[in-house]
Amino acid sequence: MNNDFIFNKAMLQVWKVKQYRYKNAARPDHGFLYLVSGSITYTFDGREVHLHAGDIVYLPKHSRYTVNFDLKDGAVEDYLVNFDTVSGASFTDTDTPTVVFSDQSGGLLYAFRDVVTAYNQTERSFLTLSRFYACLHALQAAVQDKDRDAARFAFEKAAERFAYEDGLSVTDLAEGLHMSRSAFQKKFVHCFGTTPVAYRTEKRLKKAKLLLETTDTPIKDIAASLGFYDTAYFYKVFKKAYKLTPKEYRKAEKPNI
Repeated sequence: MNNDFIFNKAMLQVWKVKQYRYKNAARPDHGFLYLVSGSITYTFDGREVHLHAGDIVYLPKHSRYTVNFDLKDGAVEDYLVNFDTVSGASFTDTDTPTVVFSDQSGGLLYAFRDVVTAYNQTERSFLTLSRFYACLHALQAAVQDKDRDAARFAFEKAAERFAYEDGLSVTDLAEGLHMSRSAFQKKFVHCFGTTPVAYRTEKRLKKAKLLLETTDTPIKDIAASLGFYDTAYFYKVFKKAYKLTPKEYRKAEKPNI
């Protein structure tokens, strides 16, 4: 996020009514709402967005929607920070309420609360503005971390599939993550410190070691089960990695065999 924002106001909202709407008039500014307690539902264009405590929703300028509050457990509370852009241009491509982060740890609650507290004390003072920007940057960092974690998880799942699932190519995995083969290769090396093929070989050899240590399965069957259909090749790569042949390794680990 850059500093092209105009801070408008911040407030703690306590809702004791079941509904509020921006349908006859559009929302006058942008906003981030942090749901402190309860649950609420935004309805627009025949769609619904549900929020629970800890969720943060972006509310675009000019959007129209109805908000329904679940009051079965008492009043619903939220922190709302309203702002605009310097140019008056759209803040994002989104023109409807969108959940941007689920703050399960509660870490961002204090950032929103600090903006509201400062605004209640001094309105648009330097302190309020600095806390407003601190809140925006904290939210940006949290969203980026979430996106990185999700991307890392998807990449790790792809790597595990490649390690043990026969018939998969690097191109298959790259296409599954909507990446070019070269970009996938580069990111793979960045994440795991080795190429996809080397990663797969290492994982399969470690599994072979475990099977040699803990089972009496014939070596040729272990090799075949791990995609080494040429037993002689399996012997070659195993010895290169561990300085012993599979037979020698098994004998060293299970001397009674």
